[in-house]
Amino acid sequence: VVEMTFMTVLYLVFMNASNRIFRSIFRKYRFWYTAHKSPGVINENAQDDLPFVLALGIHHGTAAAFFLWGRYRSDPDIWRHGYLLESGYEIGDTLAMIVGLVP
Repeated sequence: VVEMTFMTVLYLVFMNASNRIFRSIFRKYRFWYTAHKSPGVINENAQDDLPFVLALGIHHGTAAAFFLWGRYRSDPDIWRHGYLLESGYEIGDTLAMIVGLVP
């Protein structure tokens, strides 16, 4: 429970911080300004989608890496850490949608 709570809090901080960081990085490129005119998959436009989907990919990819690492090493403890990480992310996703932290 402690690890899952920690991962949930870490996830919420990561999603807020990564959104700001990715936006500041993408502002340097020309595609960023044309992305506002394109429709988004999750959000209204691609400019809002890009940082959000990239952050989702990073956090699900991290959990998947733990799953694979645990499977490769035949270590159930590492696999369980991946499961707790993913569970914490899903709780974080739900909380972020409820309180409006999702872009």
